[in-house]
Amino acid sequence: GDTDIKTDMKNAESYLFAQIQGKIAKKIGYTLGLGGTRIWYKEGANDATYYFLRPAVQLSYSPNDYFSIKYAFNVNTRTPSLGQLSNVEQQTDSYQINRGNPNLKPYKTYNNRLTFGYNKGMLDLSTTFGYMYFHKLIISTYSIENDKIISFADNQKGQNYLYWSVNATAKIIKDIW
Repeated sequence: GDTDIKTDMKNAESYLFAQIQGKIAKKIGYTLGLGGTRIWYKEGANDATYYFLRPAVQLSYSPNDYFSIKYAFNVNTRTPSLGQLSNVEQQTDSYQINRGNPNLKPYKTYNNRLTFGYNKGMLDLSTTFGYMYFHKLIISTYSIENDKIISFADNQKGQNYLYWSVNATAKIIKDIW
């Protein structure tokens, strides 16, 4: 549209992380990590601060020089963009309006991965099975007001995601290309 709107928004995100790693016996490796995130938003008189714990765990087992099995789990946070958080309404065309949502909250993702690997000579093969859970993720939502379609981002309950990937690498010149 042709309306000028001014919004004064501020945000800050801080992250602190520590981890330890080591081996149990000679074939089992581990990595344990713990992080913390602080997220802050402000628009006009509205402001919000969030704190999240972000653990990470990885276990690996190599029965011989060629095969490996790895399990990894981590928690991440995803933050809404300032555009999604702004209290601004934009008319896209004569039928659609895009509206910001100052009530959005950051959300967490939980990621589990199990990877089987084979590495011998020029060949490196791996397959990963994974499960992700998005808790209160942000998704575009639509509603109808009067004769207009209103689109805005909103926190939903959650979403599950299963995935599987296969990777194959041929090393033409070992450790170079």
